[in-house]
Amino acid sequence: MIFLKKHTFCFILLLIITPSVKAQSTQIDSLSGQSFEVLEDLYKKSLFDSIKKQSAQAFLLKAKREGNAIKIADGFYFLSEIHTHTPLAVRYADSILSLNIGEINHNYTAKGYLQKGIQLYYLSKNSEALENYLKANEYYSVSKNEYGKLCVKHYIGLLKNSINKPKESLTIFRGNLLFFNSREKQLKHQKQYLKSIFALADSYNRNGLLDSAEIINKRGLVESIENNKKYLYPYFLLSYGITKNFKKEYDLAIDSLIKGTQLLKNKKVALADGYLYLYKSFNGNRQPSKAIEYLKKNDSIYKENPEIIFQAKKSYEYLLKYYKENKNKEKYLKTIENLLTIDNIIKSNQENLGQEIINKYEIPILISEKERLISELDKNNSSKKISIFILVIITSLFLLLTFYFFKKNKVNKKKFNDLILEFSRKKKLSNNKNTDLIKITTTTTTTTTGLSKELVKDVLKKLLIFEKSNKFIKNNYTLNSLAKELKTNSTYLSKIINSSKEVNFSNYLNKLRIEYAIQKLTTDKIFRNYTVQAIAEDVGFNKAQSFSTAFQKETGISITYFIKQINNKTSKY
Repeated sequence: MIFLKKHTFCFILLLIITPSVKAQSTQIDSLSGQSFEVLEDLYKKSLFDSIKKQSAQAFLLKAKREGNAIKIADGFYFLSEIHTHTPLAVRYADSILSLNIGEINHNYTAKGYLQKGIQLYYLSKNSEALENYLKANEYYSVSKNEYGKLCVKHYIGLLKNSINKPKESLTIFRGNLLFFNSREKQLKHQKQYLKSIFALADSYNRNGLLDSAEIINKRGLVESIENNKKYLYPYFLLSYGITKNFKKEYDLAIDSLIKGTQLLKNKKVALADGYLYLYKSFNGNRQPSKAIEYLKKNDSIYKENPEIIFQAKKSYEYLLKYYKENKNKEKYLKTIENLLTIDNIIKSNQENLGQEIINKYEIPILISEKERLISELDKNNSSKKISIFILVIITSLFLLLTFYFFKKNKVNKKKFNDLILEFSRKKKLSNNKNTDLIKITTTTTTTTTGLSKELVKDVLKKLLIFEKSNKFIKNNYTLNSLAKELKTNSTYLSKIINSSKEVNFSNYLNKLRIEYAIQKLTTDKIFRNYTVQAIAEDVGFNKAQSFSTAFQKETGISITYFIKQINNKTSKY
């Protein structure tokens, strides 16, 4: 061991003082005369990237000279890790697979596919990444490598995040962390252990479980500091900053986020995340001019790094609002164009990837479970009846799910068609009918509220004018402000709305805004190309989520489904 440390120190010293290309080539050749153990130790423990690279190249050179396929695969893997987040890393992973050592060692082929999938994921090629994860899972299943399958599941969880399935991801990451139930496992698989902690902390953030996120982030910070290279430490700083941002503790958020981004200059996706939340934190701290600079940084990063597409989308949404408020029409238009392009890419990728995960990962697992049960039936006759029963249940559940989705689609189509018919019917209502309706409503409302007929009639007429003027799309209306505008008492107004509209004030406004959204989406093709956030803001909602919830509640179908059906309907003409 002393011999190893002495030689390692000498090698490092020699590498540092021989910087030229020719000298480096000579040094790699010289290093390749050392044992695999010495070279691997040098690669794993060095803090200098140049030294790591040369030791990995020497390792690969030695392996090729000896014709050792397993060691050659290790050398390619080391070089893929060194060039992580680049197309070169994918090519090195491909080199592992080109060795065709699956028959010798299934785990090495699985490792090659997994590494290739990881690098493709870093480059935002999610569908290609999924294909490689699935192949890795097949080989890990053959070798019964539970740890390998856990690693695959980890990256499937990350893909779930990218198609906006945070609850499903949370289930995966919670389950994965349970694997590391002993200090022995935590030390043996230290990197994956830290990855699992980080993924869980991030998932808690995404699901709004902020106290849990803070606890897991603190655990991750402690564990990463104990790692000799502080593995993932900057990422935990970012995640902790994001948690603090959500908790509106902006000073702590800014401190943590700035420290994290300073350590992650070359990791563009993480850097873009950090900039996005620095914008939110400075904005929350009432420093808008400082905040907006971080959105512009993300705009610059996206032009050269398309893998930050999700962060770019959010940045453009905030920039759109900023340029609109500042009446910068030229930049507002340009940002709309950027946002529409990104939105179309994401929608297409999410729909395809989501279906691929179900078809190629989740359903095969179900089928595999079915085949396992059949196999057990053949091997163990004593459990035959129970196994058949389980098999019938699984098959029945599968059929029920298929029927459920078919029926749900049919019901949604009917709701959509009914909605369009109702919209057309309301459009045809004349002013006379509205006047007649006020007469009928006045009588009923007067009886139920106990207010005078003249007062009720006057307020109802004003409400009709308010509705026709589309003033409700302003997002700052309260019961008091509307009552003041209509020159009446807020208590009277509340009673009249509750009686005549059969909803409270908040739901009354939401209903008007949803009806306005339906009208705009049905008649305005450009409006249909807006993001959900942009549509929400245009019709009076502050957040896309509250708009989506209100739309679903009012119509029985999702906003995205409605837009899709409208586009399908209009494309036929």
